[in-house]
Amino acid sequence: MKLRQTVFFSLSLLSFFQCSKPDTGKLTNVDLDIFASPGSAIYLIRVPYIDERNQIIDSVVAGQGRGHFVFEVLREEDRIYEIRVKNALGKFYFIADSPKISIVANSFNGHSVVTGSPASISLNKFHHNQEITVRHIRSIQQKADSL
Repeated sequence: MKLRQTVFFSLSLLSFFQCSKPDTGKLTNVDLDIFASPGSAIYLIRVPYIDERNQIIDSVVAGQGRGHFVFEVLREEDRIYEIRVKNALGKFYFIADSPKISIVANSFNGHSVVTGSPASISLNKFHHNQEITVRHIRSIQQKADSL
C-alpha cells in the first residue's frame, strides 16, 4: 500500500512539473516599425539574467528613415528582450508572451508603443512611471540645493 501511494505521489508530482514547464517550442513574431538614421544597426538582444551574458539574437540595418522588420523569438513569458539601435537614444523592451507583438519605435526620441503583449505593455508602463518619479525626485533635489 505504501509503495502504491509513493508511486502515485511521484507521478502526480512529475505531471505537475510537466504542466508548469514553460512552453519554449512556440515562436513569437515581433513586428518592428522603427524610425532610425539610415544605415543604423538594430540589434535584438536577449536580456541576461544574473550570470548570463548579453546574447544578440538577430540584427538588421535600417534603410531610409523608417524601417519595417520582423523578428522571431522563442515564446518565453519570463524573458525580457531588448531592441537597441546603435548610437541612438533609448532601448525598447518587450516580453514574448503572445504569438504576435507589434512595436512602433522612434530611435530619435526613445519612445515606443507596444501592442499585442500584455506583459510588455505593463513593463513599459512601469518604466515610464519610473522615469516620471526620477524627474520628480530630481526637481525636489534641485529645489533643496537652491535653498
